[in-house]
Amino acid sequence: FATVLGFLVAKETRRLQQTGALTTLGVRRTFASLSFAGQGLALLAMSALSTPLAVTCCLTTIQIFSTMQGPGFHANYLDITTHNSGLVTGIGDSFATFSAGCAPLLASWILGAKGGVAAVDAWSSLFVAFASTNLIGLFLYVPFLSISPVDERRGSILGEKGADDDC
Repeated sequence: FATVLGFLVAKETRRLQQTGALTTLGVRRTFASLSFAGQGLALLAMSALSTPLAVTCCLTTIQIFSTMQGPGFHANYLDITTHNSGLVTGIGDSFATFSAGCAPLLASWILGAKGGVAAVDAWSSLFVAFASTNLIGLFLYVPFLSISPVDERRGSILGEKGADDDC
């Protein structure tokens, strides 16, 4: 279902851009906001629920909102820099790997501190923690989204001359 929805979301974002309803930046900010907010709110709801059906509905909602990440996070390293994409790729992938490694450590720490995997309160705290990361992303990532490379705006981060610099 999520895969089909992902194709439908991509088609809709293209239509929004082609009709002029949203700019490329508008699409990225709108769909990143929807993704962060939707997943965060579903995780918060899941922290208050305990029946298998309710939790399954929340997990489905998280998957639905995760399909909106594509248009929201469509930026690639060439969108960030035209001259230093190798450096930025290395740094970006390092941060991604580090955060992916921290998530299970955080989960095991929270579950251990709150009484183990059998404690309902432990899972509630875990879902609130992960919801918080989505809401932090909403307030820290979305406002700084851009569609123009940094080195085209201010010169290269390593001091190379950009296209508009004097030779």
